[in-house]
Amino acid sequence: MRPTEVDYLLADPSKARQTLEWEPRIFFKDLVRIMVDADMELLGLQSKGEGRRLLEKHHGKWHQWDSQVVSMGGP
Repeated sequence: MRPTEVDYLLADPSKARQTLEWEPRIFFKDLVRIMVDADMELLGLQSKGEGRRLLEKHHGKWHQWDSQVVSMGGP
C-alpha cells in the first residue's frame, strides 16, 4: 500500500471530450477484462483471452501484450 493511497478516485473526461474531441474506445467493463486476463497470464493461468481480443479490436496489434506481462514481473 502506498503511503499516499487515495480512497476514492473519480475521473471526468468531459474536458478531454470538449477540448480534444476525444472519445474513449475502452470502457470500464472492458478494462476489467483486459486487466483480469493480464493478471491471469502473469500467474501462468490460461485466460479467456477477452482482454487481448478487445485490445486488438480497438488498437490493432500495437500493444505488446506478452512483453507487458513479462515487464510486470511474470515468467
